[in-house]
Order: sequence, then C-alpha cells, then structure tokens
Amino acid sequence: MYAYYLFTALGVKLTFIKKYITQMQMFQFLTMMLQSAYDLYTGGGGYPVLPTRILFFYMVTLLTLFINFYVKDRQRQKAVRAQAKNGSKNETKKTR
Repeated sequence: MYAYYLFTALGVKLTFIKKYITQMQMFQFLTMMLQSAYDLYTGGGGYPVLPTRILFFYMVTLLTLFINFYVKDRQRQKAVRAQAKNGSKNETKKTR
C-alpha cells in the first residue's frame, strides 16, 4: 500500500492495482472487526474491554469509509469508460 502511494507521488501510474489494494484493506478491517467482536463475545482472553470496543467501532468506521470510497471509485471508472466509448463513437461519426 505504501509503495503504491510512493509511486503515485513520484508520478508512476499504477491504477490497475488500486482496486486490489482497497479490497485487501477492507478485508483487513473486516478481520480485525471480527477479531474484536470475538474477543468481546468470549471475554477477550485477558484483553481489556474498553480498547477492544474502541477497536471494534473504529474498524466499523474504517470499513464503512473504504466501502463508500470503493463504490464511488468503481462508479467513476465506469463513467469514464462509458464516456470514452461514447467519445470514440462520436469521432467515427464525424469523420464519415
């Protein structure tokens, strides 16, 4: 993930991997949320309850934000593809 940010900051286009990084991050948040829910349900095996609750709700918020980003980014990419497709059709009509 940080390598992607570095390359993006340096101007290297790695847009094909962006979707997969977001998916992996969402999976990470989901597993951490499930772990904290399990710890809260079973007593946590010695983990303090308050930090476990904070972790659970923090993971819920991160997962929600990343899902929102993921959906909007997919919609944006779909619109860009549709616009490019329509643009190429319009160009072929103009040249005829």
